[in-house]
Amino acid sequence: MKHFYNRPTLLMDDGLEGKLLSFLFLQIKRKRGLTTFITKKAGINGKWLNPDKPYNISVQHMLKIIEKKADYQGREECMKDMEEFIDYFYKIVQEMRKSRMDPP
Repeated sequence: MKHFYNRPTLLMDDGLEGKLLSFLFLQIKRKRGLTTFITKKAGINGKWLNPDKPYNISVQHMLKIIEKKADYQGREECMKDMEEFIDYFYKIVQEMRKSRMDPP
């Protein structure tokens, strides 16, 4: 039986997922004290929250990050960030669609 403990968490590829994670982590870094709160309360490795080098973290960790972000910020500020995230998501998706449709 293989054990999957102590496997390294790898960096994400350059793509939609990496850009979205970078944007989310940038929002976290903009809020003073939020990174420390997430690392202490959710047990998340702080290096995973680097917007310059997004790591391919599990969904379980991602949901913990979002939960603690919402706890720290409160409803209004979190909603503002989520709206900003959705706007960014649509912008990136549109850019990717456009680049696929344009002939090289």
